[in-house]
Amino acid sequence: MLVKDVIKGMEAGTITGKQLSEQYAISTRTISKKIKQLGYLYDNTNKTYTFIGDDLETAENTDFGALFRQNIRLYADITPPVPKPIKPIAKPKPKQPAPALDAIDKLLMPVKDKPKRIYRGYYFDADILAIIDKSDNKSALINECIRAVFKQKGLL
Repeated sequence: MLVKDVIKGMEAGTITGKQLSEQYAISTRTISKKIKQLGYLYDNTNKTYTFIGDDLETAENTDFGALFRQNIRLYADITPPVPKPIKPIAKPKPKQPAPALDAIDKLLMPVKDKPKRIYRGYYFDADILAIIDKSDNKSALINECIRAVFKQKGLL
């Protein structure tokens, strides 16, 4: 079938891209791409193809099936893939127990989840403020220190 027959059939609605893709065992996108490479532009509003290429006669008289024959390969032509060497699977090392950490030590480590907080301002003595300023997570450090004291006093 010639390209001009395919174009006329698609414009008339007697041939669809899906039918062509099944006939030639390729995707509808490949069909659209090949038609565009021949110099045809599809007008979606009018459902027509307009030729914008250089040589209309050559494009129209091209065998439509020949556009896709170069992509077909016989099984005899396909070389088998070279197997990749198999890497041995590394056995995981046994996990060592984590050292016991108290609540303040845990706060000095990076935190993933941040609980909802309320901002309040308080005055601190210089020696306490020096310790707090060394921490990356100042609010969590202060909360945990105060929480520890309140638990000791039985308030929490």
